[in-house]
Amino acid sequence: WITLNEPWCSAFLGYSVGRHAPGAREGRGALAAAHHLLVGHGLTVQALRDAGVREVGITLNLDHHLPATGSAADRDAVVRADTLHNLVWTEPILAGRYPDTEEDTWGELITGQDFRRDGDLELIHRPLDFLGVNYY
Repeated sequence: WITLNEPWCSAFLGYSVGRHAPGAREGRGALAAAHHLLVGHGLTVQALRDAGVREVGITLNLDHHLPATGSAADRDAVVRADTLHNLVWTEPILAGRYPDTEEDTWGELITGQDFRRDGDLELIHRPLDFLGVNYY
C-alpha cells in the first residue's frame, strides 16, 4: 500500500504555485497542507498496520538541485529548493523532525507554525517498508 503519491504536488502546486486545486498562491498554506498531508500519511500507516497490512510506504517525487553558478546566492537557493522539495518530506517521515537548516533558509516556516500539534511528528514518523521515489 502507498499512503500518498507525490504529496509535494498537492501541497505546493495546489497552495503555492496555484496550478492544482485549490489554485491558491500562499506560501503558508502550502506548508500547512504539507504538514497535514504528512499527518494523514501517519494516520494511514497506523490504520493499515492495525488492519494487518504488511507492506506500507509512501511515494515522493524527489528532485536533484544544482546551483547555476558557484555564487553564495545560488548555493543558498539550492539549499532552499532541496529543503522545500525534498527535506520537508523525508526528514519528518524518516527522522521524525523537520529539516534543521540555517535560520534564514528554513527558520520558522514550519517549526513555529500554529498548525502543528504535540505528537504530530511522532505520528508522521512511523516505520515504513519502502520509500517509493518518482524521479522524472
